[in-house]
Amino acid sequence: MTDVKFDLCGNTFKIARSWFVIDWCTSESITKNQIIMVKDSKGPQFECNDTLIIKSNAYICAVGLTEILPPPFIVDCNAYTFSISLFAKNGNALPQYISNVLGKNYIENVPVGEYILTYILLDACGNRSLCDTKLIIYDDTAPYAVCDQTTKTSLDANGKARVFAFSFDDGSTDNCGIAGYQVRRMLDKCGFGTKFGPFVDFCCEDIGTVQMVALEVTDIHGNKNTCMVEVIVEDKLKPTLTCPPDLTLACTDVYDENHLDDFGRVVTKLSDVKDVIINNYYHSGKIGKDGLASDNCMVTVTTSYIKNINCHVGNIKRKFIATDGSGLKDSCIQTITILNPDYFDENDITWPDHYVGDGCKSSQTNPEITGKPKFKNTTCSTVAATFEDNAFYIADGACLKIIRTWTVVDWCQFTGSNNTGKWGPYIQTIKLHNTDKPYFTSICKDTLVCSYDANCSLGLVDIQQEAMDACTDKDKLIWKYELDLNNNGSIDSTSASSRFQKNLTYGTHKIFWRVEDQCGNFSACSQLVTIKDCKKPTPYCITSLTLGLNQNSGNIAIWAKDFNLGSFDNCTDTSDLIFTFDGAIPKDSLILQQHYFKGNGDIATIAEYNSGLAQIWLPEKRSSGLVFDCTDIPNGISNNIILKMTVTDEAGNQDFCLVELVIQDNVGVCPDVITQGKISGTIKTTNQKTPKSTLVQYTSSLENKQGQAIIDSITGIYVLDTLVLGQDYDLRPNLNSSVLEGVTTLDLVMIQRHILGLAPFSSPYKLIASDVNSSKSVTASDLTELRKLILGITDKFPKDLNSWVFVPSDYIFVDQSVPYNFDRFKKIEQLGPLSDQNDFIAIKIGDVNESALFHVAPEGGTQNRNNNVFEVKLSKEIIDGKPVMALRSGQAQNVDGFQLCLEYEDSDAYFIDGSNSDENDLTIMTVIMGRIFSDVWLIIKRPKESKKINYWQKFRSVMTW
Repeated sequence: MTDVKFDLCGNTFKIARSWFVIDWCTSESITKNQIIMVKDSKGPQFECNDTLIIKSNAYICAVGLTEILPPPFIVDCNAYTFSISLFAKNGNALPQYISNVLGKNYIENVPVGEYILTYILLDACGNRSLCDTKLIIYDDTAPYAVCDQTTKTSLDANGKARVFAFSFDDGSTDNCGIAGYQVRRMLDKCGFGTKFGPFVDFCCEDIGTVQMVALEVTDIHGNKNTCMVEVIVEDKLKPTLTCPPDLTLACTDVYDENHLDDFGRVVTKLSDVKDVIINNYYHSGKIGKDGLASDNCMVTVTTSYIKNINCHVGNIKRKFIATDGSGLKDSCIQTITILNPDYFDENDITWPDHYVGDGCKSSQTNPEITGKPKFKNTTCSTVAATFEDNAFYIADGACLKIIRTWTVVDWCQFTGSNNTGKWGPYIQTIKLHNTDKPYFTSICKDTLVCSYDANCSLGLVDIQQEAMDACTDKDKLIWKYELDLNNNGSIDSTSASSRFQKNLTYGTHKIFWRVEDQCGNFSACSQLVTIKDCKKPTPYCITSLTLGLNQNSGNIAIWAKDFNLGSFDNCTDTSDLIFTFDGAIPKDSLILQQHYFKGNGDIATIAEYNSGLAQIWLPEKRSSGLVFDCTDIPNGISNNIILKMTVTDEAGNQDFCLVELVIQDNVGVCPDVITQGKISGTIKTTNQKTPKSTLVQYTSSLENKQGQAIIDSITGIYVLDTLVLGQDYDLRPNLNSSVLEGVTTLDLVMIQRHILGLAPFSSPYKLIASDVNSSKSVTASDLTELRKLILGITDKFPKDLNSWVFVPSDYIFVDQSVPYNFDRFKKIEQLGPLSDQNDFIAIKIGDVNESALFHVAPEGGTQNRNNNVFEVKLSKEIIDGKPVMALRSGQAQNVDGFQLCLEYEDSDAYFIDGSNSDENDLTIMTVIMGRIFSDVWLIIKRPKESKKINYWQKFRSVMTW
């Protein structure tokens, strides 16, 4: 079989097939041709939609450029093309709305409505399939509503305003066209409702408010949109107003300024208008009607008045203001005139009668007592009465006679330049009689005057007496005093004064006082004045006496005068001074006899004396005495007693000084009682050396009492004694000696080896000594601070820390590798007679190897470090292209580190590296010594104002390690 293929349209084809048949038995054969055709005779098959709905463009009433997609589920054996046709509902073709771009089908600008859209599918073999679909172009775009932002409307005479919907539009648009407008209020204050309608109404309640209104815009397809408008409701019609009638009042008419409505008012309702009726001197009955205020909406009426009245006549102008809801006003004025129909005259005056009474002071002639003019018909007048007095004392049989001249003036008539309204003069005679005596207001009593006169002779007496009288003024009283010196019954001097001011001799004198009023009445009194020496004696005392108890009697007597060391007085002779204890004085009547006393001359018994409650007086010694026994020595050994040694002079003046009496039981008559405790302990380093001059301080719980003691410089023992038993004590050693004691380069090396882990410290005390900066750790910073000390850059530890710290010897470290939070004090509770073994470990900061020898006992000896001497050479070399100063050892040495000092004189050579120089003229330089030194520090001291060095000088250095 042999095929020859011929392509037709699309995927179709034709085959010319040649068949060859042979009979192999007979060798007969035959050839026949066959034509095979694969043909496509059907159009594409697809699903056809009944309806296609497309939304119109937002800005035109037609569809925008819209692609029409091929129908779904197209089936065909060949390739196909898709196209469309558009027809109106009446069958007319509408090719103008169809376009094909790059093989895609579009419709554009098709107006809103219904159409027939034909789908056309044509395959490669010319087979065509058609489908008609209803095409609906619809408009759902709401109109673009544009409103006035704010609009105003005014009410009419009926108090209403109507605004139609279209009035609120400010250019609303729609892609297809606007069909109409409706409007509604958002809030209803007037009762008109809030539904949409062709207009909205406003009323008086809206005045002065902003009402929100919604405008609804509807397009031709029923789409709606709204916008909001602020409506300001105005009332431009002002109110109208009429006033009550003017009227006249008499000044005698009674009216209340707070109730002027009695003369008419302004109402807002016609039904409230009433007649104004006045019955007085000027009116009889109805004079008019109330005023009326009206407005298209509402109106309020306010009333004020201006009073223009002088001397009860004038006018009152009432102003009425009608105000509507928009603030529009109308006003009017009612005038009330006030007149005086009957003026005040002399017939309205009753003059006072003459007066006779008791007294003598002008205050007792007050017109309220003696009488004054009386008036009538004063309602419309301002009447005043004035008078002038002429006084005469002891005249016409009276203590006081007054001629009083009265004048009456009506100031509403009298102006000063006329005679109208003025009446007088009228003469009234007033007589007063008086027999009352003046009386003392100061105390007329016996008086003691203290004198401090150096001559013990005079004292200043200064006495001021005062008195009052019912009639005579205080400054017009008549005074007199008489002086009776030494009160012997004879008058020695007189004076017309209320003040006595003189120097009088020591003793008692009498002063007689007399005070008289202007009517001849008088009072008198007398007083004794005693002038006395009041200067205290001057005590001088022996501050302390020590006495022992008598072995036989078991007591001891001490005399106050035993403490006298030359006391004296300005007026009393030394031999007449009295010496006692505690301010007590013997009984005055027994001053020349021996007796027992206490207090201020109170008699006492011998039993009270023996018990220490009283003193004994010895007149020949001019001194008292006290007795003491074992009861005054609580511990049975000794006691210090503070006494007040008192010195008294002949005038009874006293002064004292505090003295100390030490009583001792030296013969053992009193039982001993332990009353004090003792604390002791030892302070040493871990290598049993004693830090000299260490101070042990203590603080007790008894009123925070403090004390201290210095340890023994050899044994390190300290003792704190004479302490109060039963108290708690805190012990704290303290020593701040030189920071460099015991600090060497070896300490630097040991701390560095600890930090590097080459030789870690196992002792907590070495770790504490290494913490130079008190950071509670051992770091390179501690090495830096220690080097500064060694090189002289600083002379104190950081934070000004003490050079020594102390740890209680029984303190147990929680972690010996971190020992820094240790106790620095020791607490003793409830001290007994003896508390010992309160020991401390002393640690010198920076001295890790405990080489501090300046604070140890002499038997510890000193350490000679001047051994292992070797030569160190100084030379100038070039290393890494730079000149340096090199120190080299003449032989190999295994040294961890050393320090040395180089002093030089001024020379021509210059100093190579001064970058490390400081203000103390000290330079730390790295020294090249070969492989044998691990930590070398060189201190170079140069002369002032010199920066040069002789590099070729050789020197020998004493090594220490």
